[in-house]
Amino acid sequence: MMQSPPKSNGSTMDLSAVQLPADDNPSLEFVVQLQQGMLRAASHCKGAAALQQVLPSKLLDKLVKKVITIVDAEPTLTEVSAAPQKVTVVGDTHGQLHDVCRLLELFGQPSRDCVYIFNGDYVDRGAWGVETLALLLAWKWLLPNNVYLVRGNHETSFCTKHYGFHGELRAKYGKAATQLYKDTLRLFAALPLAVLVHSNTLILHGGLFRAPAAPSGKRGRNV
Repeated sequence: MMQSPPKSNGSTMDLSAVQLPADDNPSLEFVVQLQQGMLRAASHCKGAAALQQVLPSKLLDKLVKKVITIVDAEPTLTEVSAAPQKVTVVGDTHGQLHDVCRLLELFGQPSRDCVYIFNGDYVDRGAWGVETLALLLAWKWLLPNNVYLVRGNHETSFCTKHYGFHGELRAKYGKAATQLYKDTLRLFAALPLAVLVHSNTLILHGGLFRAPAAPSGKRGRNV
């Protein structure tokens, strides 16, 4: 079970940048260090700018682009046959980093025996949309066949501009936010729209788009 970061006051917390392993591939240690570092940054006296010290813009952009490659290969309707694995479905997280971390403590970290399906709406409304998204992307990169990210109605340019995520990126990353936002929208557009578990349980977000999206070329099938 993931341990909570040590308690400290906001002015003395270690905000060292998280480092990928030497082979440039994610590890469990990397994901744990990222979570703990972002939790420290979230309560730091420097405020929003503290996140850059833990998660530099280049590392965040790498997370986004690595997961784009993974989800691009997933069909619009992704099928999961996880038996006898445990499957946990998580609804709207909306930038609530601390709630997500607590949930992982209660139900167990994603693993080869513990599948997670996050059912959209990762950002907006909450104060830690960037951190919440980054943590889920790190898990997806580490365990692409055990962590699934479904697209919700907030994974769109309209919602992210009107409900907080776009402004949050700018506050936390300054000029680098422009490219980060473009890449994040590419990620959102590539996410599957539904997951079918054991051929009998369909999971999709409750609300998607105001009008049909243009064909993306992703593979799908009728059910």
